[in-house]
Amino acid sequence: MGLFIEPAVIDPEVGEELIFFLRGNKPTIEKILGIDPSQLILEMNAGFKTNPHGLVAFIVFWVRDAKDISETPIASSITFFNPNKKSEVSFWRRLADAGHWHLFLMVGNKMRNIIDYNNKRDKFELHKKIDMVIGRSSGIPTGDFDKARKLFLKEYPIDVHINTPQAKFGNFPSSMFVMH
Repeated sequence: MGLFIEPAVIDPEVGEELIFFLRGNKPTIEKILGIDPSQLILEMNAGFKTNPHGLVAFIVFWVRDAKDISETPIASSITFFNPNKKSEVSFWRRLADAGHWHLFLMVGNKMRNIIDYNNKRDKFELHKKIDMVIGRSSGIPTGDFDKARKLFLKEYPIDVHINTPQAKFGNFPSSMFVMH
């Protein structure tokens, strides 16, 4: 099971957009298809952490069923970026500027459904979260980004720290996030 963001063209008149792909096995996707699309909630947050190898910034996305009181994500994704690298930050700015986000539900390479989320006026506050990451990590050396990312994943595996009902943001330390 995975939640990925990739560029794709849905409508040639609109051009290339950044699309969320939720790829999973057939029983899991069938379960998701049984949820009323208006109850399938997409959420996100951003943060950063330093470790002996340097600075690593990240954005976490997760999808959950609004009727699930435990708020346990059905699927989640963590993507890392270097807040000191303009090309990496611009990818997230582009997503924040999109007026709507598309979530494709996939079994293998076969699309099963598309769910659209309104992001008018950056409803998900992605710009604000990126600005906070950049501001709070300003002056912290990047170091060896790849090693910092690998150590982060070793210390905070996504399946342990996000796909759990313990807290709104899984059981990552809330101090790593820019918004609580």
